[in-house]
Amino acid sequence: MSGRYSMITRRGFIASGSAIALADSFDVFGKDGVAPNLRIGVLSDPHMKGEGTDGPLEKALRIFDRMKVDAVACCGDLATSGLVHELERVGAVWNRVFPNGRRSDGAPVANLLIYGDHDMGGYAWIESKGLLPDDELKRLSIPNNDPAALWERCFHEKWSPVVVKEVKGYHFILAHHPLHSKETCSGSFIPGVKEALQAYRSKLVGDKPFFYLQHRLLKGTVAGKIAWGQDTGGITEMLKEFPNCFAMMGHGHVACTDERSIWQGEFTALEVPSVRYCVPFTGCENSPSLPAGTPNEKERRKDMLMSPILARDARQGYVMDVYDRRIVIHRLDFVYSEGERIAADWVVPLPLGRVSPYAYDVRAAKEIAPQFQEGAIVRSRRIKGSTRGKKPVECVEVTFPSACSNGDAPRANRYEVTAKCEDGRAVVREVFSPKCYLHEDFDGGRVKCLFSVTELSGKIENVHFSVRPVGAFGAKGKPIS
Repeated sequence: MSGRYSMITRRGFIASGSAIALADSFDVFGKDGVAPNLRIGVLSDPHMKGEGTDGPLEKALRIFDRMKVDAVACCGDLATSGLVHELERVGAVWNRVFPNGRRSDGAPVANLLIYGDHDMGGYAWIESKGLLPDDELKRLSIPNNDPAALWERCFHEKWSPVVVKEVKGYHFILAHHPLHSKETCSGSFIPGVKEALQAYRSKLVGDKPFFYLQHRLLKGTVAGKIAWGQDTGGITEMLKEFPNCFAMMGHGHVACTDERSIWQGEFTALEVPSVRYCVPFTGCENSPSLPAGTPNEKERRKDMLMSPILARDARQGYVMDVYDRRIVIHRLDFVYSEGERIAADWVVPLPLGRVSPYAYDVRAAKEIAPQFQEGAIVRSRRIKGSTRGKKPVECVEVTFPSACSNGDAPRANRYEVTAKCEDGRAVVREVFSPKCYLHEDFDGGRVKCLFSVTELSGKIENVHFSVRPVGAFGAKGKPIS
């Protein structure tokens, strides 16, 4: 693929010709000239703070307005520290863009926003310490100021822990994250979901899709067992009875460039990226966290050699077009463009559950391995490094070019780096490229992987380093060294 851009600029992104313009040229009709039955703008985790933090959310909402969405879904964490003034700021942005619940052309737009765990408990977390005295934080928190009345004041609509709405004939079940307690803090138990599914069962069953929103990841869906931020599985079991359910979740902040963000099994699930900042999935040396279930995860994270990818220049979301026979999911950038697509659309056949092209096993069986460009080489050198816990470490730095799409070969999801020591022992790492979260035109730099000298036996100069590009579902390309 030509036209790589080493300078990360909006102009470079659009000029490359790889971004597919959406906001200005994207009308209400699909490629076949048929308007969708329903268009939804989807985002999550705006994490509003104080004055001056409106920009990312307002930009996304204005893009959705120009795209003429019928509804806007947001999967929680509207606020950062769960404070009243943060939610009031979200409400002000919403009402500025959609006064009286209407787009700029006068058409109605449905509010499908929900509370997340930051909204319901963030005031008590370590990240909020020092903003104000603890008793003042509690006094000004959303949970201690009647979340229902506050919601009505901010958004001019009634609130309940679980809300069922109908938009243009499609049902949405909105499950707000509950107040924190031992039973609810993981999102494993959301009071009212089971009852809502039962009460509306006659309207939900059948071929027509319905949509379910919650904040935390549904256990065992996107990214399987390794995903950080999963609930404990109770809701997943409930939704398995509804193959026509399309679930959407936030919390993970995972960039939508990762193909594992959509999952199909007994139902369909979609992880929604953050409109504030994004990260890659767990499982690599430069992931923000270790895989779910890792013992002593926080302490072990301090010993990791590579800094985590926390992408402040990744603010993303979706526009979903619902037709009679398909749902088209457009993956959008809100930083370097006015809503250009940053990766190919996902097209989900309807009715859901008949065929599942986004099931992980189906995609793994069909995945084409990514490949390096011919002539790509690996370089290594000794450097002085440090762990995430600031402990000095003598390291070997291994670098190599990224593997972008080339012919039938797709862009690499991650890279497997092997250090073969002179005694035959192999030390293996996996890393993401530093710009894995953006359109691949940004991904032209070299990728880095670190090894500590002490874990490599024998003479360092006799260690052989090789790298293989890896697809999202495990297909491995040819190694380079």
